[in-house]
Amino acid sequence: MANYRYILNSKYENSSLLNNFMQNLPSLFETEGELLFKARNVIKKFVLSDGMEIVVKKYKTPIFIQRVVYSFFRKSKAERAFLNAAELLRRGIDTPENIAWGSVSESGIFRTGYFVSDVNNSPSIEDELSNGENFNKALAEDFAQFVAVLHTKGVLHKDLNCSNVIYRSLSEGVHEFSLIDNNRMKFYPEGKEPSDKECMENLTLFTGDMKVMERVAMYYTISRGWEREMVSKILDVKHRHDKHRKRKKRILHLLTFRSKK
Repeated sequence: MANYRYILNSKYENSSLLNNFMQNLPSLFETEGELLFKARNVIKKFVLSDGMEIVVKKYKTPIFIQRVVYSFFRKSKAERAFLNAAELLRRGIDTPENIAWGSVSESGIFRTGYFVSDVNNSPSIEDELSNGENFNKALAEDFAQFVAVLHTKGVLHKDLNCSNVIYRSLSEGVHEFSLIDNNRMKFYPEGKEPSDKECMENLTLFTGDMKVMERVAMYYTISRGWEREMVSKILDVKHRHDKHRKRKKRILHLLTFRSKK
C-alpha cells in the first residue's frame, strides 16, 4: 500500500488552500494541471482557487537500488531541490521560491517525489547563447559575472547547463539570472569559496561553443580579479572536459552497439 507525505515551506504551513492541494497532489497531478514538460520527469502548472500559480515537478521513479538509497541513506531529489532552493534564497541567489515537497513510498521504499515551487516564466539563456557568431555577448558577459557571484558565495550548481539558468532583462544590455533544477548543488560554509580548480570545472558545463566559452571565461576572470592568463587555463580545462566527454560517449556507444549484436 502506498504511503504519501509532504512538507510545506513554513511560510505557507497555515494555508488551508495549499495544505488541501498537497494532501491530494498525487491524484491531482495525474488528472489536472497544464503540462509544461514531459521526459524523464514531468512538470505541470496549477492555478489555485485564489489565483496563485505554482509549478509541480514529478520525478521519474528511479531504479530499485536508488529507491533504497533515497529511503534510508540520502535525501530524494525532491527534498534536495526544496532545501537547496531555500539555501540559495538565503544566500541572495534568485530561484523560484520553494513551496513544498512530497514523496510516495510503497512498503517503506521510496517510489517518487514531487517538488512544488513558485512560477517563473523567464526564458533560459540557451537560445541566446546558441547562435554561433551571433550569440548575445552582453548576456554572456552578465552570465559570467553571475557565475562568479555564485562561486564567491560558496555555491556550485552541479548541473550548470544553459537550460537550468533563466534570465530577464532589466534594461538594455543588463540581465538578472535565476537558477532552476537545483537538486544537485554543493554549498560551502559561508566565507569559504570552492577551489579555483572546482570553479573552472564548474564553468565548463554550460556550453559546447568555444566562442561563447572564451567570452564567458574572459569576463569571469575579470569579475574574480584573476590574472589574465587564467582565461587560457579555463579554456584548457574546457578542452579536457569536452575531450573526456566525447571519449566517454564513444565508449558507451561501442558498448551499446556490442550488446545489441
